[in-house]
Amino acid sequence: MVCVSQHERELAYQLPIAHERVHVIPNGIAHLRAPLETTWHDIPHLIMVARMKSPKRHDLLLLALAQVRDKLGFELPLTLVGDGPLRAQNATLAEQLGLQKVTWTGEVTYVAPLLAQRDVLVLLSDHEGMPITVLEAMRAGLTIVASDLPGIREQVIAGQEALLVTNSVDAVAEQLVRLAQEPYLRKRLGKAAQQAFESAFTVERMAQRVLFLYQQCIEESEADKLARNANPLFDKDFSTASQIGSKLVSATVRRRDALQSWALWGAWLAIPSWIAAQLLQDAGLVTYQFGLTLLWCVLPYAVAAHLLMRASHLPVAERSGVLWVSVAAPFLLTPLGFALLQQAYSRAAVIWAFALTAAWLAWGYRRYVKHRALRLVYWDAEVPAQLASYLSPEDIDPLGLQLLPWRPFPSQETDTKNLLPACDGIVLNRHVLVDDARTRLLGQLKMQHLRLYSVEAVAELVSGRKTLPQLGDNLWEIDNDPGYDRIKRLLDVCVLLALTPLWLPIATAIAAAVRFDSKGPALFTQERVGRNGKVFKLFKFRSMVHGLQAPGVHFAQAEDPRITRVGRVLRRTRLDELPQLWNVMRGEMSLIGPRPEQVPFVREFAGTIPSYPYRHLVRPGLTGWAQVQQGYADSADSTRIKLSYDLYYVAHYSLALDLLIAAKTCKIVWTGFGAR
Repeated sequence: MVCVSQHERELAYQLPIAHERVHVIPNGIAHLRAPLETTWHDIPHLIMVARMKSPKRHDLLLLALAQVRDKLGFELPLTLVGDGPLRAQNATLAEQLGLQKVTWTGEVTYVAPLLAQRDVLVLLSDHEGMPITVLEAMRAGLTIVASDLPGIREQVIAGQEALLVTNSVDAVAEQLVRLAQEPYLRKRLGKAAQQAFESAFTVERMAQRVLFLYQQCIEESEADKLARNANPLFDKDFSTASQIGSKLVSATVRRRDALQSWALWGAWLAIPSWIAAQLLQDAGLVTYQFGLTLLWCVLPYAVAAHLLMRASHLPVAERSGVLWVSVAAPFLLTPLGFALLQQAYSRAAVIWAFALTAAWLAWGYRRYVKHRALRLVYWDAEVPAQLASYLSPEDIDPLGLQLLPWRPFPSQETDTKNLLPACDGIVLNRHVLVDDARTRLLGQLKMQHLRLYSVEAVAELVSGRKTLPQLGDNLWEIDNDPGYDRIKRLLDVCVLLALTPLWLPIATAIAAAVRFDSKGPALFTQERVGRNGKVFKLFKFRSMVHGLQAPGVHFAQAEDPRITRVGRVLRRTRLDELPQLWNVMRGEMSLIGPRPEQVPFVREFAGTIPSYPYRHLVRPGLTGWAQVQQGYADSADSTRIKLSYDLYYVAHYSLALDLLIAAKTCKIVWTGFGAR
């Protein structure tokens, strides 16, 4: 299947066809045989080329045009090219609005001359794949105003090559007024769009990609026939997909392997970059350090690739964040590395290497990880309900997981609906009693190198939460990573010392503000449970009126009347946690980890939730995976969900995941998400 855009490809993933067989080849159009004479107008002349039928929105344009006339005091000329069942309705609307400069051409076979005599193409629609009209306008160098739709976003860069708007009268009118008042903007956008057409949307480029795809099909056809004949249990899509890579390994390992191969190929970019640097140096355009710095930047490139691979287990919702955090972090620290080594370097080379790395790894990540939903087959009827219960209160994300029913044991001999569809593996209910037929079938599937998943494992893959053990499952356990624990401790101390000139004055000012706002000490201490169950005193800035703390232990409540004025600000911005940096320095806490809980709560939850103590395998943190995903827990049920996030962190914590949590924490501090 060939789709014209990535958006169409994501829609195609819902069809019963292997994802590897769905390709994207953008539309392309030919150059004009001879350049047409163009006309420039001081007052922009608009044109919309579209059939007058849903999903096109001529009505929006006409209403916006009337609003523009009222704002500017004059009407912008508009040419509507095309015909359709809504033409009479649109003509009536134009008459009601009193529009005098609307030209109706009806159907036109060759639109290029009309485009050459206009300044702005407007295309408003509720859905587009990759419209040819936009490509024709790009080829002609017109300014483009279009609906902000996924397919169009893949043709032009908003604000740089076109103006993309929401489908509202005010938004369209605002951009048309802007173009009428800023003629230089029209010229800039038109020229940029024309350059984008030349680089990406010519018919020659499209034809080359189509030809290459057909050559691949020819090469695979004979092998496909052999596979179908050898495996009558599996349909043709599955047998072809099996040739691409063994399904016996997990989806996470396959992603990691694909990213590793992609990163190794990308390392070769250092050679042409270095050669180009030498040529630029000979021409006197760059300094002598440029080429050498590029070679050194192979190290942050390798670190970025490694971080991405370590985080390949994360669910779909986190993949964009971990991509940019993993790429940005090594290059932000690169100047520090040169400073510590006292080596001269080129800032421009570091920026160039970062841009290349980001583009290359983003391309590979998008290709192999981000848009790959896990496609699993099930035959146990209880599987969807079990999975839904594990993921509650969230629903199954179709972009991350697709479940396909399968009947391997037909009820009648004539029943032909027993072929296994193309998939990444089988998800099984591990509590079902095993019989001889089931054992033989599982053996067949293993022989075909197909991965078998439990419902619990799938829930963890798509949710970013560790499935809690069922009652009576006494052998459930997870382990921590002692090696990374030591590295993490060193990183905590280094970051803390480096940021001391920043956080120490802030802490001093907050302490003074707390004392000035209400009577009592600036600090509040409380016993919490840390690593390996050790109890320690946790420090916080006091945010409540001194002496009004309720007896016993309670969940924090939103809008608690005991909170002071300064305390309300501190809680929203999380600055009341700042004194815990001293706990980090003492080794009782880490910058990132499960939040430490009060002793009575730990005793209560450990008695009712057997897996609860496993969260103490690592040092507690100022922020953690549960905090950035869920926010504050204020009940036993929400505590169970929070625990599932904490245990996922204990099972998978790494530098990449810690960087992602740090980035999401910065966003949360800014928005105040989950504050009490």
